[in-house]
Amino acid sequence: FEIGEEIKIKSIIENDGNEDAKLDVKAYLYNLNEDNVVEEDKNNVKIKEGDSEKTEFTLKIPDDVDTDDDFAIYVIAFENDDKFCNSNFVSVEIEKPDKKIAVKDFTISPEEVRGNEKVSFDVEFENIGNDDLEDVYVEIKNSEVGLNIKSEKFNLDEDDKDTINLYFIVPKNTSESTYEIEASVVYDGESDEETKELIVIGKIENILTTSK
Repeated sequence: FEIGEEIKIKSIIENDGNEDAKLDVKAYLYNLNEDNVVEEDKNNVKIKEGDSEKTEFTLKIPDDVDTDDDFAIYVIAFENDDKFCNSNFVSVEIEKPDKKIAVKDFTISPEEVRGNEKVSFDVEFENIGNDDLEDVYVEIKNSEVGLNIKSEKFNLDEDDKDTINLYFIVPKNTSESTYEIEASVVYDGESDEETKELIVIGKIENILTTSK
């Protein structure tokens, strides 16, 4: 497996007891060197006496794990009163991909605007792969508001981080609504994306006042 990847887990649990069972089942990605849980997922199952049930879990490998460490996936079943029932584990190897950039944060400021106002986009990202990358660029898109802006191309070496700031003027006649804005970091035919909401509110009406 590679950092940033999702691990799909399928586990079959058998009830060999003399009565029906309600179980809390948890799956852990465990760092054996640090003796701690890196990621976890949980599920609940009801299993009739002498029967079995399949449970599924998803564990996402964080971008910042130390790939030199040893890891295992544990699946543990408990009774509803936290009484331990059974467990199993399998060792897994985690590697850095050759080419991979991960978006770490995407912010929109302000998050609520009117037409003809300026919006600022900040995209923070990191090269979490083994290779230095060239011709990287950031793209911000939403077709509903006519948003499609790109940064200049740049290089990003292994383990380097950077933040790109881009600006956009919301069109004057943009409809009042909530828009999904997508930020992408594009590199070597691949990309990593994150979305945030931009709220466009109505215009300020001119108010005529008179004095007596």
